[in-house]
Amino acid sequence: GQAVGAAAAIAVRDGLSPRGVYEQKLAELKQTLMDDDCYLPFNVRAIPQLTADAQLKCAAENAGNLRNGSDRPIGENDNGCMLALGEAVELDFGCETPISQVRIVWDSDLNRDTMPEIGGQPWAKNMLHNRTWHSPDFYVPKTMTRAYRVEGVKADGAVDVLREESNNYQRLNKIAVQGAYQAVRLIPLATWGNEQSHIFAFDVR
Repeated sequence: GQAVGAAAAIAVRDGLSPRGVYEQKLAELKQTLMDDDCYLPFNVRAIPQLTADAQLKCAAENAGNLRNGSDRPIGENDNGCMLALGEAVELDFGCETPISQVRIVWDSDLNRDTMPEIGGQPWAKNMLHNRTWHSPDFYVPKTMTRAYRVEGVKADGAVDVLREESNNYQRLNKIAVQGAYQAVRLIPLATWGNEQSHIFAFDVR
């Protein structure tokens, strides 16, 4: 359904038939879906050029994963970056550069198995379509980052708060920004239970 909707939007925009989208715009369709956090096995999301060219500043050893184009664990590859709460990751562009969007993908513990058994049988998958009177309680995954701040840094060192969130429960955050900044930094402040914040992507366009 997500793929059909995205393909239809491209077809309407460019005046193409469904086959025309397949023949002419398949690569764009794949990138559009992955940018919206759709998982396409054996495909890698393209990193925005501004993000790819920026100097990545982060104390975490695995910070490079934030720019590898894989926004979830795949096999034995974690593909994420673990940050201490209050620790920043920063993209420095070298000079003040116009930006329009910050994109973040947090860890929602996609591989979790948290459902209790009822009558000796697993209760349900992680994404229920209904809820009955004897359903077990659900909660935001402990790995999800609950509070964070995004800052824009000017060439003179002045800092603008671009977004401050205290009740996040979404895996994908896209933040619209208007302005020119030399750097953008992301600071996780709290999770829904874990001691550290786990991030899969931090992109600036």
